[in-house]
Amino acid sequence: NPAMCFTGPAHVNPREHQLRDWAPDTLAKLNVVGAVNSQGQKGAVAAACKDHKGIYLGSSVVVFENLTRPSTLEAYAAREALELATDLNLQRTHIASECDGVIKDVRNESGGELGAITREINLTRNNFAFCSLSYERSLFNLKAHNLAKFDCNLGPGRHIWLGLPHEQNLVPMIIEMNQ
Repeated sequence: NPAMCFTGPAHVNPREHQLRDWAPDTLAKLNVVGAVNSQGQKGAVAAACKDHKGIYLGSSVVVFENLTRPSTLEAYAAREALELATDLNLQRTHIASECDGVIKDVRNESGGELGAITREINLTRNNFAFCSLSYERSLFNLKAHNLAKFDCNLGPGRHIWLGLPHEQNLVPMIIEMNQ
């Protein structure tokens, strides 16, 4: 299925990552992450999107009350990336997650505790002309991580910023490609 592609090994060294850091000219990249607030009562998932030149396109956060399990948040983060890509009317995307377990679950179409979410991810990916998923070390995913931590204290629900980020110190307009 051309709409479903997985790239990169589960673990790569920084030099290898730089070699595959960015995608061809037609792909938008979405970095995703899950986070828990300092009180441990709220979880948030974030997706930050940039085009092939590194220019910010949009970001979104979903805040959950009493959902704090990291693997579940990371799976919801991958799903949120697809929602954001749909909102931005993107057809060719690459989703980078710092949770290789979720990437493996999606790849293997695993059942288990995350089965419903991973099935939804795979079904939704079919709506795109091309949608790849890969593991990316958290070192390279700081923008989405900062966004999730910052927005963890917003009210429950989905928060979205298209075109201009809500906090330029957290999600700058131009994102350096080597970060």
